[in-house]
Amino acid sequence: MLWLMFLPFTLFFGALLVLVSLPFALVLLPLVLLFWVLRLVLKVALTLVLLPLAIVGGFIGLIVGGVALVVAVLVPLLPLAILGLCAWAIWRAASPARTSPTW
Repeated sequence: MLWLMFLPFTLFFGALLVLVSLPFALVLLPLVLLFWVLRLVLKVALTLVLLPLAIVGGFIGLIVGGVALVVAVLVPLLPLAILGLCAWAIWRAASPARTSPTW
């Protein structure tokens, strides 16, 4: 409840501080605007330089991720592919050789 008792003094001195600092703010406003414009120009320049690099990096990341996904799916299937290749080779070696095409 103490803050409620000091509220009129806080409001008065706050308003007084605003009125005293207003001329300084008006004098420094062009300098602030200059820095805001400089900040905007630097942001735009850095965006124009870094955005193509970020897009290329994103595409490279997508390609690497796609290759990793394909490898992650195909590597567990390699033993089955090797067994199928061995079965095909045995089947081919065991079958008699054809002398003429049967088309």
